[in-house]
Amino acid sequence: MSNVSTARFARLISVGCILTAAFTPVAAQACACGCGVFDIASVGVAPNGADTGWTAFLRYGQNDQRQNWAGSSRISGAWNADRRITTSFLTFGAQYMINRDWGVMVEAPFVKRAFTTVWDADTGATGTYHLGAFG
Repeated sequence: MSNVSTARFARLISVGCILTAAFTPVAAQACACGCGVFDIASVGVAPNGADTGWTAFLRYGQNDQRQNWAGSSRISGAWNADRRITTSFLTFGAQYMINRDWGVMVEAPFVKRAFTTVWDADTGATGTYHLGAFG
């Protein structure tokens, strides 16, 4: 993929993320932090059940988009050149608990995407872009 195509794709993704955040219902944004999520003790909060120390972690999630939708109805993909978008989310992280009340955490998210689209409208030939980046 050329640098112009990469820049255009990155700009398109950025605009999409901003629009998604802007139009997300307020109730869904209400619990970003402070809804009591930190009041519940679990094994993952304090390493090895102790009040202090290090913990390292790895989280994985995947999103597979291959169906076109209009509102709440499935629709044909005949007018959409995009065929499939598969995104894997990996988050590497570590935390250090200074004491039971204070800690420091760092995360490094990595996103890997496979984007399949029609390259040639005349023949219907498809191709897949593979992208991956930290951030």
